[in-house]
Amino acid sequence: VYNKCCNTLRDCIKNVPGFCSFVLDKDCSVEEFLEYFRLSEMPHSLYHCTAKFLGGPKSGTVRRLEYHQSTEVQEACGKSFKITMTGMIVTSAVVAARIKLSSEELLMIYDKPEENTDGRLKDKLCYPKGSTAHLTIATAEGVLPKHSNTEILAIADMERNNADGKVSHRLKSGVVNLWDKYYCSVNFETPVEINTLFSGF
Repeated sequence: VYNKCCNTLRDCIKNVPGFCSFVLDKDCSVEEFLEYFRLSEMPHSLYHCTAKFLGGPKSGTVRRLEYHQSTEVQEACGKSFKITMTGMIVTSAVVAARIKLSSEELLMIYDKPEENTDGRLKDKLCYPKGSTAHLTIATAEGVLPKHSNTEILAIADMERNNADGKVSHRLKSGVVNLWDKYYCSVNFETPVEINTLFSGF
């Protein structure tokens, strides 16, 4: 995962004119770009794709216990699933891999309120289940990993509305789309299948 994402970033920086200026608002080298996201070395922590954030007993998370005690979740714990990395998003705040949940079982245990009409999103938009599935690869200094959800939904809005001003480039790694300032998405030429383990964290 790390190598695929870093190689894709290198491809974008070297072959998409003005890529660094578009994303970070400044010219920089490959090394400086990777250092901005602290990607110069492989991180020690494991990547994870959050199925649902439960929080503690007093977190107020909607359907917290109902989710935790559901038959689907209980039976899925400890099982291995294949997920597919279909692309990336790169913004001034995060680098994240986009994930496709390719089985009905995975979609049943995936429960993210930010995809639903819960009043927290502008215009109370509703997104197809699994739209925010991702692996946070890196964040800018001071940015929390959960910010990836917001950035992915912002790009999903632009994709759905076919936002004006999009500029696309076809590279060896895939198709790079430059959306609004600071927002970029990459659709991989060859998706990557990943083995995962479903567990509590």
